[in-house]
Amino acid sequence: MSLETDLANWDMKSTNVIAGMYQQYCDDPEFQSRIVELAAGEFERGATWLLKRDLEVRKTLLATELADKIFTKASKTRHWEAKLHILQIMAWMPVSPTHLPAALDFVRGCMTSDRKFLRAWAYSGFYEIARQYPDYQVEAKQLFLHALDHEAAGSVLARVRRVAAQGF
Repeated sequence: MSLETDLANWDMKSTNVIAGMYQQYCDDPEFQSRIVELAAGEFERGATWLLKRDLEVRKTLLATELADKIFTKASKTRHWEAKLHILQIMAWMPVSPTHLPAALDFVRGCMTSDRKFLRAWAYSGFYEIARQYPDYQVEAKQLFLHALDHEAAGSVLARVRRVAAQGF
């Protein structure tokens, strides 16, 4: 079997199955490169989940060239869970100046989603961009204040409060 075959056979529900895939393939030196390539296309949900798991386990930054590939393809990401995974790993993804516009477009697009959880994590994504690029800190603070005034109580408001409390 291959990672591609395993992802094709995954029911997109079982966390145990995909966690098993992670254990099976994570020691491959090309693992991150493979899953970044697979993240654009039919395997986006599983590949982004695997990348998220890998970065959480290793607690290391993703190589800039791999992060660039993610940001280049992020606007074409179809499934909301794949978008969520990308937003959730932005703390481990350096944003190169060349790919900053793509990262901003992706995050801003997610901020307008009907899915509250996706919107909530988009604020975290914008925070990560503003942390790397201080010129965006004023805009981030304005976005947080707007969200605090206009978002209903719940996951979005809680995430905005948590992110805003971190400061810059």
